[in-house]
Amino acid sequence: MERISNKGKVIIFGIVTAILYFIHPFLALSFLLILAKRVFFLLPFHFLEFTTISTVFYAIIFDIHIACFFAAFVPSILVPFFVFLLFPRFRKPEEAPVMIGSKTAIDVFISFLAAELKPLLCFVHLVLVCAVVKQILFFFRNAWKGKTDIISPILSVIFNLLLALVFEKFINLEIPLTKG
Repeated sequence: MERISNKGKVIIFGIVTAILYFIHPFLALSFLLILAKRVFFLLPFHFLEFTTISTVFYAIIFDIHIACFFAAFVPSILVPFFVFLLFPRFRKPEEAPVMIGSKTAIDVFISFLAAELKPLLCFVHLVLVCAVVKQILFFFRNAWKGKTDIISPILSVIFNLLLALVFEKFINLEIPLTKG
């Protein structure tokens, strides 16, 4: 397989982002956020994660079925495949091009939860509830595997809360949280 030039990578990146933008601007934003996460994995900060807020975006924008699909598709299939093909230096050596597992199931559940709670909560509270539930689920998942970390989940919830505060103005201007 021939290597793709940097110019070709930029063109492919632009096309994928444009297609997602035309579906909905926040879908493109979530793609960019999750892709940015790939760069941050090089840092030793495990609490920097953008998947939770992206999952809440899906739940706010789309109905529950499409939100759950995007919660599985974008972070578990689209971004890893994109990184695997175009930006191999941003992937872990043991990483496969497509990663579906318990993390994906948790993201789909969080998307479902956000879709069910969106008529009841404002955006910041929705992100906070979803981040707390996700970190509790991850804590039990990791404890079952023999890994326990208490600090990273707390920092992740705080990080997601800060992201929610940043994006709150855009959400309120762009997307009504309740139907009708």
